[in-house]
Amino acid sequence: MEKLIALFCALCLMAGCASVPPESEEAPLKKEPAAEKISQSVEKSAVYGAAVQTAAYTVESQIRADTVYDEDGALLVNYRYEVPHLTAWDEGGEPWACQDDDVAANLETFNGRFEEWLSGEDFQEKADEARAFYEDWKAERETAQSEAVWSREFLYDLSFTSYMTTDLISISGRYYDYSGGAHGMTVLLGWNYDLTGRRFIGPLELAADQAAFTEAVAREILAQIGPGDPLYWDDYDEIVACWPNYAVSFNEEGMEVGFSPYELACYAAGPQQFQISREFMEPYLSDYGRALLGYAA
Repeated sequence: MEKLIALFCALCLMAGCASVPPESEEAPLKKEPAAEKISQSVEKSAVYGAAVQTAAYTVESQIRADTVYDEDGALLVNYRYEVPHLTAWDEGGEPWACQDDDVAANLETFNGRFEEWLSGEDFQEKADEARAFYEDWKAERETAQSEAVWSREFLYDLSFTSYMTTDLISISGRYYDYSGGAHGMTVLLGWNYDLTGRRFIGPLELAADQAAFTEAVAREILAQIGPGDPLYWDDYDEIVACWPNYAVSFNEEGMEVGFSPYELACYAAGPQQFQISREFMEPYLSDYGRALLGYAA
């Protein structure tokens, strides 16, 4: 899983969601099958055997969800990860069959980035942590002779939106983590994938002059913030100057730069997201960037 999320979850303690407990005693790890839905699609020409065919790429949602209850029926933890999954289809509407061409390489590279989310390998550790937290809570309640009702189940949730051009897949993700404490933590994420280059890319790779693009976008973000907002950190201008290191994704309107709570401002300010228009970006883009984002030649 992304290192950024691990860092935030280690620093912040967080509150969750409930449902009807099962009849069984122990806390089973019930894995639901990964549900799918098509989010977007795009077509690209590809060599299939000896002929050039059109490969239709689709970004689908795959959902992995688990829930754990204590033996007394208390809901301890659940998670729901909605993960992007890239699929390719041939001209007949069948799954792309070739396993050693550019299309297959795209599928392997893109989907490999998200395999850990779908594996659920870290869920047992999360369940153990939730159970330990619940046992401590019960001991404190008994000591205090309290009649408090458990409502602090752990919650982990990932969702995303996608945007596609002929050559680009851009994913904007939002991860929520509650694992005890006063409140949960939201983390903004961004992934951008070049279908022609068969690789993930950073936003500065689209610029003709990376320094000029970085400075121009930083100025635009600062203009959107405006002066004197007390919720922002004192050095927010220095943080904004490093915007390419944060959650960057693309959409129909242009580029979105996102800062998670505590990155640019206090928790009460929530996530900070700034839209940079296509018109604003255009003068700073290279030919590669213009082609990737679908600007007219």
